[in-house]
Amino acid sequence: MIPPKPKIPEPLRKAIFNNPEWILHDSELLNHLIITERKSSSDKVVDIRDIILQKAKLEVKNLSKSRNSVVSAAYENFLGLSNLHRCIINVLDQKTLLDLLDALGKDIKKILRASEIKLCIYSKALPNLDHPNWKPLSKLEMVNLMRTAKLSTKRIVSLRSHPKCFCEADGLKSNDKKKFSEAVLSLKTYMRKDDQAILLVGSENKETFNQNNKTDYLNILARVISHNLYHLLEKQRSVDE
Repeated sequence: MIPPKPKIPEPLRKAIFNNPEWILHDSELLNHLIITERKSSSDKVVDIRDIILQKAKLEVKNLSKSRNSVVSAAYENFLGLSNLHRCIINVLDQKTLLDLLDALGKDIKKILRASEIKLCIYSKALPNLDHPNWKPLSKLEMVNLMRTAKLSTKRIVSLRSHPKCFCEADGLKSNDKKKFSEAVLSLKTYMRKDDQAILLVGSENKETFNQNNKTDYLNILARVISHNLYHLLEKQRSVDE
């Protein structure tokens, strides 16, 4: 008579069913079970190597998702400190409003991988400038633009995968290039109380200014542009007087 094989006590068996991670996360136990299976010729021994493989595949899949999330949520990783510094130096090097507008439309646009940049501004006393990147707005137009971008004193940068400010604001539609994402930077920080300015940055790539991306570096850039814009506006106003 063949002696009966010992069974796992029912309480322990239920506990393992309810907590499979006790086994799956215990490498020593898994290795022991695999070695035991190799030595056994019984069909009743479960080969859990498939389980380990499935678990590894799941972990790789989750890691891949996590990586994609991190990449998409870190625009500053692409912008980089070096490129941020280049933008800042470029902005601060400009001595006139026209120089600043030129820099925004050339070097800074290139660094930001943008297809178009436009500085929208409202003030009761604006200098008369003729530049493709300069867009004076009425007070109502500026209020509507701020509302569309959902900007405030605390939130000075807004990103969109589906542009609204470029496409919906009157007179701001581009006839040259399509834009699939946009960054809207409030330049109010260092300006006069009644002055308002926004920098619209459009990209043909929908991921460049994806709304899930971080905005840390763009926040810094917005403040730097605001600082120099204020001084250049004051300088231009004094000349016009």
